[in-house]
Amino acid sequence: MPLHRLMEDRPVSKIPFEDQYQAWTAALGAANCTAIMAEFNRLIDERLASKALDNQIHTAGWIPGNDWDGTVWAPIYYQATGEDPVQAALCFGLLCYVAFMRRPEKWIVGKFELNGKAIGSNTYFLSAT
Repeated sequence: MPLHRLMEDRPVSKIPFEDQYQAWTAALGAANCTAIMAEFNRLIDERLASKALDNQIHTAGWIPGNDWDGTVWAPIYYQATGEDPVQAALCFGLLCYVAFMRRPEKWIVGKFELNGKAIGSNTYFLSAT
């Protein structure tokens, strides 16, 4: 089941900002991309295994934590985006988007608010259908 956008009954068929995504993944290299996707899948699988409703929701910007040093996410900042925090966040967001596109479950992606303020990154939630 592919990724769907909120309020649309059709799967996402293209990676947004494909050219930038390709440039960043080329800069990361295959080994880092594989490790990053494996970590996304590990985190998603781990939360889904608990069966709690709140574990079926993921907000991209809240996944990696604030300090990427020594983590699988570090090459995004140091290697792919030249230590630019804004570009690193965008790169992370695209990698996350692709990870959810490739999941076997049906996920919905959208932009939401928390306490009346826009959340800066996409939120993904497991579809009931």
